[in-house]
Amino acid sequence: MIKINVADLTVALDNKYSYVEELCKPYLCDGEADFCVSATDEEIEREMKSLSVSRGYAESVALCSALADKLYLYDAFLMHGAVLANERGAYLFSADSGVGKTTHVHLWQNEFPDVGILNGDKPIIRKKDGVFYAAATPWRGKEREGGVGKSPLLAISFIERASENSAAVLSASDSAGELIKHVYIPRSAGAMIKTLSLADELVKSVFSAKLFVNMNKEAATLSRAFIDKNITK
Repeated sequence: MIKINVADLTVALDNKYSYVEELCKPYLCDGEADFCVSATDEEIEREMKSLSVSRGYAESVALCSALADKLYLYDAFLMHGAVLANERGAYLFSADSGVGKTTHVHLWQNEFPDVGILNGDKPIIRKKDGVFYAAATPWRGKEREGGVGKSPLLAISFIERASENSAAVLSASDSAGELIKHVYIPRSAGAMIKTLSLADELVKSVFSAKLFVNMNKEAATLSRAFIDKNITK
């Protein structure tokens, strides 16, 4: 068993395989756990068959799901997205698989030295003391890009591939429709309702945009200018 710190929570992972400990090395901590999660042999086997991966990798996926199922108890949820952060706060990007989320994030990195990747694939979004934060997790995507800690969330952007670059402000209702496609929904009814309510509160609190972008560096220049102009109003 190991303990990790994510989103200001100490989580015990009752792991069986060393892959999990290696994956979580930057997040290892001591202290009393807020909660503990584990994965059954059946859950591990299911992920192995579904993803065609090793037993250790499959366990890490199952543990991620088990952790996500508990987050609603702490005003938090797991989602599919990438987070860039600087001294001001965090920019969250999400998109359907294959659209180019990671590419767009890398364009930002290349163009703007003040930002770094906080999490490349599965951040935790948590409301704490009235503020929504994006937090790093060990589940950082195949590139394993990311850091540790958390950052106040400045903006949420949903990416769509386009030949010409443009951007639009999203209403809270439109943002909610986009966001929910990328949020991990817990399996119990009560947890699902709490997570959906929290997601609704998020889009009413944080600026949201739809980015129509290509894979050229101008896409990063346009999107950052658009987002920063709106969050500083």
